[in-house]
Amino acid sequence: MSVLRFPPSKSESRSVHTRVAEAAAETKQASVAAALPDADAPPPGLDALCSLVAVFFGVPIVVFTAHDDPAAPLAIHGTTQAQAALFHRLSLPTQQAQDVIQLDTEALAAAGAATDLHFFTAVPLLLDGMGRAAGVQATGVRAGALCIAGSQARAFSPDDLRHLRDYAAVAAAAVRGSRALNEARMREQMLARASRLARVGGWEYNVQTGSLTLSEQAMDIYGLEPSTKPTLDMLMRRFYPGDALIDAREDLARILRDSKGYDSRRRIQRLDGTSRWIHVLAEPELHEGQVIRVHGLIEDITEEVEAQRRFHELAYTDKLTGLPNRGAFLLELGRRFVRTEAINLVAVDVDGFKDVNDTLGHHAGDQLLTDISQRITTFFAVGTFVARIGSNEFAVIVEAPDDSPADFTAAVDQLRLALKAPMAYPEYTLMVSVSAGISAAPRQAEDADQLIRNTDIALYQAKKAGGDCSVMFEPHMRDRLEERVQLLRDVRMGIARGEFIIYYQPIYDMRNQTLSGFEALMRWSRPERGILSPAVFGAAFDDQTLAPALGTVALRAAFTQMRRWNEHGFAFGRVSVNVAAAQFYTGDLAGQILSLLDEYGLSAQQLTLEITESVYLGQGSNAVESTLRKLHDAGIHIALDDFGTGYASLSQLQRFPIDSLKIDKSFVQEPDARSIVDAIIALGTSMNLDIVAEGVETRAHQDQLLHSNCRYGQGHYYGKPMPAEFYG
Repeated sequence: MSVLRFPPSKSESRSVHTRVAEAAAETKQASVAAALPDADAPPPGLDALCSLVAVFFGVPIVVFTAHDDPAAPLAIHGTTQAQAALFHRLSLPTQQAQDVIQLDTEALAAAGAATDLHFFTAVPLLLDGMGRAAGVQATGVRAGALCIAGSQARAFSPDDLRHLRDYAAVAAAAVRGSRALNEARMREQMLARASRLARVGGWEYNVQTGSLTLSEQAMDIYGLEPSTKPTLDMLMRRFYPGDALIDAREDLARILRDSKGYDSRRRIQRLDGTSRWIHVLAEPELHEGQVIRVHGLIEDITEEVEAQRRFHELAYTDKLTGLPNRGAFLLELGRRFVRTEAINLVAVDVDGFKDVNDTLGHHAGDQLLTDISQRITTFFAVGTFVARIGSNEFAVIVEAPDDSPADFTAAVDQLRLALKAPMAYPEYTLMVSVSAGISAAPRQAEDADQLIRNTDIALYQAKKAGGDCSVMFEPHMRDRLEERVQLLRDVRMGIARGEFIIYYQPIYDMRNQTLSGFEALMRWSRPERGILSPAVFGAAFDDQTLAPALGTVALRAAFTQMRRWNEHGFAFGRVSVNVAAAQFYTGDLAGQILSLLDEYGLSAQQLTLEITESVYLGQGSNAVESTLRKLHDAGIHIALDDFGTGYASLSQLQRFPIDSLKIDKSFVQEPDARSIVDAIIALGTSMNLDIVAEGVETRAHQDQLLHSNCRYGQGHYYGKPMPAEFYG
């Protein structure tokens, strides 16, 4: 349909009846204006009235003065305009008192009148009152005065006074009518000017004769020459294309059938080929229950529609890619659910996008996103809805195919391969991978919010698996995620309740069979479940908020125990405290740890910080290196934990300040991994690093490690993780 419905603007707040009436007035503007007198001309007929008053009262001089202009009387008889100023001055008392006054020869002489003037009577011209009558005080608006004068003194009877007031009333009515006419003309001119400025025109259709009348502004909106005599049928056929013609004819038929006005918006095609948007209002004129005329208003709203279109683009279009943005995506997804369509939602996330921005610059990242958006759009069928909903995330709404979910996942895999194809630029060539999450509706979701959540969960699983893969949502994924969310909520409550405690496991010098130190291991003491190991709450160490909080709990608890051991003279060596990657990105970690050492009165040589390989491989490796170097320079020992299970390289071992390697227990307890253990020991020894073997459970483990020249061991053979009181 060609009809657009927008909220009414402020200019449309008036009723349809009012605006149609104004439009009808504009339609008749030319004929009315021609009949109006000049604005500065006196009220018509006053000159004749002057002559009539002179004859009636038998006086030579009659003057209608103007209240606000002594030099411009409304009408005169028997005198000149220059001499009329005297009559204005003489009539001021009657205008002020709003009653008849009479001046005799002495009073006239005292007022400076000519010596041959012996008679003067004046009555006020009141626009909304008749002066004093029957003792009533009048408060009319003064327009001037009716003055009569002569060279012979004479008396005025009550009948004369009544007649004079009557003549004054006739003159006042003429002035009042003239002013009303002039004000109407001014309003007419202002309305016409406003119509031109607002691009509003009037029209009238005579149902009985079939004639159509358009105002000048309405003709201009349609682009018609003033000489054109349009008919209703011609107007519709020439200017209303397609559905707009059908809708316009239906509007007219409805107003004739139901006798009710209409309010619509249409797109018209003018004869010069340009398109305009118009707002049409119409009201019927009824006679004996039948519509005899239709009065209407037409407004050019092209600029308003274009502004709406530009606003829509700004609000719902991504500037970089030109794709719909997240707001448009949510609207489209809601419409699909209203229509109960079977759809698949695909979320595509660019892997490692931050690395592109950080290494090549944001201009490269912008170009990459633009090219990826084009590849996604061309991959799917024409008309498929593709949107950019995040920094490096896209969403695709695809009509659900008849084939199986596995087949659609395979199609999304083909998309991933297409996006991995090299992108050549003048200075470099980029190859990136993407992760994709997929969910279906209504099979897996009853509403848009649930579909989005399901897709996000699937995408999360794809990213968690290392990226560069496609994952179709399954209900158990939501269960696992909800369990994780609940776990993090419980951890947060546990921190507030002080439920996290530290157990200690000894580290031995296997050569001398002496205590070398302890590793501080966190436990969760839950009243309803007992003591829980990190295997239960390990996900909290990946949370950017909880990991630093747990780290602070571990440091303070360990430092408290170390101070207590110092006070009791217990030689505990070094205590190793694990530090999560998230702790390096929340502020000055080095400053925090050194400050805590001072607070608890501890030496830096009594502390070891254990770091996993993932800390070195993160995006903030430069910040990690700076922090570790500051701590290492202060005398704190740095240990690389679980060495051999990650992706640490020799270059990283040389780059970062590392004092010891800890061999993961999976290698120590696996006989077939002996060669790996030997290699790690040889590597560490060559780099002058201490080697600590985890998972020493038996004497045989110890003997084999000593044979391989490993000095330090940790495991149940020397002691299980226990509360500090167990060891000293």
